[in-house]
Amino acid sequence: MDQKLPGKILFELAYVGSHSEHAQDGVNLNFIPVGAMSDPTTVLAKPHCSSYKGTTKSAEGDREAAVVDGNCQQDFRPYQNYQSISAVESTRKAQYDALQVSLQRSSGWAVLSLNCSWAKSLASKDKSPAFEDMGAREYWSVSDSNRGHVLNAAYVFDLPKLTHGNQILRGVANGWEFSGFTTIEEGQQQAGGINGTSSSGGANAILSGSPDVPTYAKLTCNPKMGLHTNQFLNGSCYSLPTAVGDIGNTRVPYTPGPMYWDTDATIVKNFKIAEKQNLELKFAGFNFLNHSLLSFNGGDSNLSLNGNLTDTNNTCPGQNCHAFGYADYHYGHRVLELAAKYSF
Repeated sequence: MDQKLPGKILFELAYVGSHSEHAQDGVNLNFIPVGAMSDPTTVLAKPHCSSYKGTTKSAEGDREAAVVDGNCQQDFRPYQNYQSISAVESTRKAQYDALQVSLQRSSGWAVLSLNCSWAKSLASKDKSPAFEDMGAREYWSVSDSNRGHVLNAAYVFDLPKLTHGNQILRGVANGWEFSGFTTIEEGQQQAGGINGTSSSGGANAILSGSPDVPTYAKLTCNPKMGLHTNQFLNGSCYSLPTAVGDIGNTRVPYTPGPMYWDTDATIVKNFKIAEKQNLELKFAGFNFLNHSLLSFNGGDSNLSLNGNLTDTNNTCPGQNCHAFGYADYHYGHRVLELAAKYSF
């Protein structure tokens, strides 16, 4: 929808969406279905698993000891003489929906472009042929690239010229141009503590009944609630699954990380020396407000629920966790640039 407003401004309102299905990805066709190794009687009856019968004080203990054995796992694979059989299948889907609003002014002494969007991006974050639908339903969640709100502003101002008065005064006052670009974005989706909490095939086999189905952290409350300064995920809302058949939360709520904010600006002064001679002075500032950005580090341990965050005083996850979910890296600084150009 377009609407012309006073002041040579064009208003636009639009819906932008993209839905895709059957995106291809690599999978292992020699998989063990979810739950196939959950029943002690079934497991201990298999040839390479039966030797574990009676090795512990319970049938469940015998099962847990057996399913971590790779030879026992082979008894449950469709092709028992092979480990992994790779293939490409249509396993993934994605969806993007956004409401976009823009204001444009492209003539006169002020040229403006302002646009903002309210968006949500969903995707199949993982896949596993151990599920009948390749995990399309189980792993359907907020995309890692999702940013709920984005604001962009570009602007160029040619300052009004003096047409009367002293020639020297007009030379100083005229020929100024100010331009800039500002971007403000809500934080990117943080799935901290969700992925890879039990990465070994043996641990997965104990809980999900298949080494090909990863286990995930469980959410016990809203991880966006009860946060402290510079904290974006509440560690007390996460726990590790322990019951057989419980693979945790494969779907996660929207948990944005630190916001992104940057402003660049340029001031240009033009001097008319002669009919065919001009001098241009330009002063530019990148991140000229010198606003540092808060961030998680790549592979940040503050987003993992593992032994690296466990100590006697601040166990993660837990009420005393003082590391998980905190963004403690700062980056970005002001960069200034001065340039001169003489045309003749």
